[in-house]
Amino acid sequence: MTTPDPLTRHEYQALLDDLLDPLFVLDRRWRYVLVNRQAERVLGVPAAELRGQVIWDVMTDLQGTELERLLRQAALSRSRVEAEVYYAPLRIWVELRVLPSLDGLAVQFRDVTGRHVDAEQRDQLLHLAQLLSTVTDANTALDTALRLGLPLTGACSGTVLALDPDSGQPTLWLTTGTVDPATARAEWDPADPELHGPLMQALHGGQAQYYRSSDLKAHPYLTRHKASRTRAVAALPLGLEQPCQLVLSFDSDRVFSEPERHVLTSLADQLTQTLRRVQLFQAESAAREQAQASEARYRALVRSLPQQVWIANRTGINVSTSEWWQALTGQLLVDAVGADGWGWLERVHPDDRDRVRHAWKVALRSLKPYRQEYRVQTVGGEYRDYEARGLPRLDEQGRAAEWVGTVDDITDRKAGERALQQTTAQLEQQVHERTRALQEETDALDAFVRFTALSSHAVSVPELAQLAVDVLQATLDHVCAGYYLPDMQQEGRWDMLPIHGARPGRRLPQTLHDVPVPEPSSPPTVLEQWQPLEGGPAFGAAAFYPHLVQGVPSGILSVASTRAQPLSERQQAIFRAVGRSMGLALERSAATRVLVAQQQALEAFALLARDLAFEPDPYQLVRRAQEIVLQMLPEGYGVYFEPDGGTWQLNAQTGTMGDSRLQQAVLDGLPFEQTGNLYQPWHSGEPLFQDSYDHGTDQLAEVTAHIGATATLPVMVNGRPRGVFAICLFRQHRWDSTERAMLGTAVRQLALALERSEAARQQQHQQRQLEAANRELEAFSYSVSHDLRAPLRHIIGFLGLLKRSLGSSLSDRSTHLLSVTEQAAQHMNTLIEELLVFARTAREPLSLRTVRLDQLVKDVQAQLRRDTQGRVVRWEVGALPEVQADPTLLRQVLMNLLSNALKYSQPRAEAVITVWAEPGEHGWVISVQDNGVGFDPKYRERLFGVFQRLHPASEFEGVGIGLANVQRIVQRHGGQVWAESQLGQGATFRFSLPA
Repeated sequence: MTTPDPLTRHEYQALLDDLLDPLFVLDRRWRYVLVNRQAERVLGVPAAELRGQVIWDVMTDLQGTELERLLRQAALSRSRVEAEVYYAPLRIWVELRVLPSLDGLAVQFRDVTGRHVDAEQRDQLLHLAQLLSTVTDANTALDTALRLGLPLTGACSGTVLALDPDSGQPTLWLTTGTVDPATARAEWDPADPELHGPLMQALHGGQAQYYRSSDLKAHPYLTRHKASRTRAVAALPLGLEQPCQLVLSFDSDRVFSEPERHVLTSLADQLTQTLRRVQLFQAESAAREQAQASEARYRALVRSLPQQVWIANRTGINVSTSEWWQALTGQLLVDAVGADGWGWLERVHPDDRDRVRHAWKVALRSLKPYRQEYRVQTVGGEYRDYEARGLPRLDEQGRAAEWVGTVDDITDRKAGERALQQTTAQLEQQVHERTRALQEETDALDAFVRFTALSSHAVSVPELAQLAVDVLQATLDHVCAGYYLPDMQQEGRWDMLPIHGARPGRRLPQTLHDVPVPEPSSPPTVLEQWQPLEGGPAFGAAAFYPHLVQGVPSGILSVASTRAQPLSERQQAIFRAVGRSMGLALERSAATRVLVAQQQALEAFALLARDLAFEPDPYQLVRRAQEIVLQMLPEGYGVYFEPDGGTWQLNAQTGTMGDSRLQQAVLDGLPFEQTGNLYQPWHSGEPLFQDSYDHGTDQLAEVTAHIGATATLPVMVNGRPRGVFAICLFRQHRWDSTERAMLGTAVRQLALALERSEAARQQQHQQRQLEAANRELEAFSYSVSHDLRAPLRHIIGFLGLLKRSLGSSLSDRSTHLLSVTEQAAQHMNTLIEELLVFARTAREPLSLRTVRLDQLVKDVQAQLRRDTQGRVVRWEVGALPEVQADPTLLRQVLMNLLSNALKYSQPRAEAVITVWAEPGEHGWVISVQDNGVGFDPKYRERLFGVFQRLHPASEFEGVGIGLANVQRIVQRHGGQVWAESQLGQGATFRFSLPA
């Protein structure tokens, strides 16, 4: 056997460097011989410098410590020393191993401060838990946890926040430490929006948040509200039903290592458990108080019950007072108990005794509720029916402590049940016959529904195809689309449906042959290149989406690219979405047919609302409303009353009242305050619904026995009651929410009609005044049109004749003077024409309808196309809404504004005209902007006057009445018009329209 070679110094050093713990070797003179890397890092001195130096010279703080004593002990005793000691200079605990050798000592040590700190913190947490275990008040628990938790965690201050359940904002619950509570509350601002960043994450998210010094700078709220010495913050959620969190502040930056976080979360967990226990303790205290109150109520209830209460012990022997039993049966308590506890059975009917005994024994054994009906012999010898009920009260071990129950006399009920059985048999026969009749009616109704579903179509295939093609062509560029139907005469052939508004250029073929139709569950067929006709032009790509009805192809939606490129993923996705939507629409058509029948029931109300604007007699509308309402309710009648003096007068009635005496009483007039069914809604302004009519309400009990239910609703006109709308049914009826809403709608429509009838008289007076003014205006217009224009036409005509008759004999000056005179007459004629248009703008009635502004702007642009010839004009038109306006007059407004923009931007090399809309305070504001010559803003008010011009006619033609027309039209629509500009910087004209 060979002896291994001894390790070299370098090999020995490498072996020591591989150790995880710091280790160094000393010789007999206490000089460093070897130092591994871990010891070198702890000592902070390179190993090369340490070798040869005396340990007491390097680690001067070591002298006089427990570590020095242990090292010298090991050197002296030449024995191994192991110990854990506290090294005060570095404030750490050290686990020390000293191994003596022939030449010196090997010293291995390890920092175990964390273990000691953990143990100390566990002791402190245990001490805190012991203190908190005796706390019964939440504030005391919080104060104790913060007072002991701050030194435990090293925090300088602590705060507890709670989320207010009403406002949703955090509130300051408690604070302690270096921050003064008054100062903390004064600086605390729960409305600060930045608070919803860092601290609200812990409140709402339930996760602890840790902020080091660098993190605090990123959150202005934490920086502003922290104390000046705070360098780190920990926000720890408390797992309570009401979100709360513990916020700890530290006066030095913290790494928040895992051990630190464990201590912090342990503190929060202990506080959470204590608060939960306090809440539970408080809940239990409240429950005890409630239990005591419940017991008092129970005793009072027992005394007031009509039933007799009994109590038996756990073996089933009755131990309660039995005066009622003795009074009922004549049996004394001692006899009722008997030798075996069953003496009371002697008063039970012989046929019931065995059953009752058996049931009671089963209940005693199983501890299940006891319930039995039996007959008891009374003092008089007759038998009466009784029902006994009982429940066990269990002790902590789940055994019966006692039994508590009641005994109720059910003799009358049993007699009623026997009578009910006979009545039930008769009713069952009637129900059977009625069911058979209803089944026959249902079969007939099913046949009607099937016929209606097959004969009515909510949406046709051509309509859906047109819509699908319009959407595809409006959404996708460089494609053409169509819809094909199968040819019923030739299999495999598909014919295109006529489509309106197809794009110019290439179109899909009118006929398809042998189109690949995918399965219903497969995606649409997409062809990279498609040549529908042999030898014909090819499309870049094509896609086909079939629609199937009952598994049979009924149509194909098709789209093809007009360029030599495949359909993009976007185009295919849009095509699939449109095809799928069209398929769903076809499926919905069946459901639409069902909805048509339901819609017809509501159309009557729509007609009623429409007729409110035309029916002059409001009481006729009342009768129509009564007819509609009565069609949707069980049999009855409708009446409408208005007060007249001290009585209610009937002004409208639909249906018969069912009693001539009641009819006569109503016609004679009902007393105002004594008729409660009318007076109460009139006085309160709220409807009154009686599911079961109280015959004493109106003091008409003798003549209203046949009335089952009523609904009376006040008709409010201009905020005051005008009358009462009443519906009376001949049987009891539960008014559901739909019926109440229906009646409310009818009454509101009726109130609108009555309000209009009151306003009609004033409108007639105003109408007469307006008609007189219109006649005067028409006379003035006629005078201008006839008396002024005729002489002008003569002047213009005679000037032309004079020029032709004189011919070449006229001098140049005379010709010039005649031309100037003729132009002036033509200009005056134009002024008269514009003035007539201005007058007609005020007279013509508005015809309001929905107008698409974007389309109207396009139409006006097309009309102005001639004015843009030879010019560079850039139109910038933004998104424009739909508005309610007179389309003809609104077109005139846009024509004036856009033509002005073109005219006054003529000097520009490129005219830029911008049109856009934006929401205003009461509707829409439409703006027209140009880059033209603009105007001086100090003359802004003159813009909209008749014949007012801010530029000479030599520069820009016009008569100065267009903007006056714009202002009049916009004001008639309820809007306003205004302008903004600077000379040479263009102009912006804006007008508003109500929403």
